[in-house]
Amino acid sequence: MYSSEQLFFDEKYFTIHEPDFFYSGAIYGAISEPDSSYALKKAEELYAEIRKRTTDVQRIYHNINGVLSLDEIKEIKNYLFYDEHDLSDGRYSVFDASFPIAQSWMRLSAGSFAYHDFVLLLHEKYEIGIIKQEVLNFQYKLHSKLHKHTSWVLF
Repeated sequence: MYSSEQLFFDEKYFTIHEPDFFYSGAIYGAISEPDSSYALKKAEELYAEIRKRTTDVQRIYHNINGVLSLDEIKEIKNYLFYDEHDLSDGRYSVFDASFPIAQSWMRLSAGSFAYHDFVLLLHEKYEIGIIKQEVLNFQYKLHSKLHKHTSWVLF
């Protein structure tokens, strides 16, 4: 158990000095405002830490008893922390850091995760699958349309 001067996951990142923290039986030391400037700063620090890690995929695989494969967990990590995406604000970039996602990843890696942390993995797995399918559908439709107008086979 953590003392009153330590927080939630790792004392290196979580020490009490901001009013954004609250305590409850279920969520000890969580940041109450995940969109606060403090939470966003911590999220960016945690994302940098996660991106440096080389054993977290293996640890998560072990911690979830192999429910997802190593390749699936690696794909999820790449999707969340490394890959660039078309974002809703028009940028093509990695996802903005999210404190709740960073916390979930850290808990999954440490083996101290809750059900909602595991659901994050499932959510991202299915999101990746949907995106892949949509890309294939788009590519097929585009290819079919272009083939009608500019068939390279005729040349």
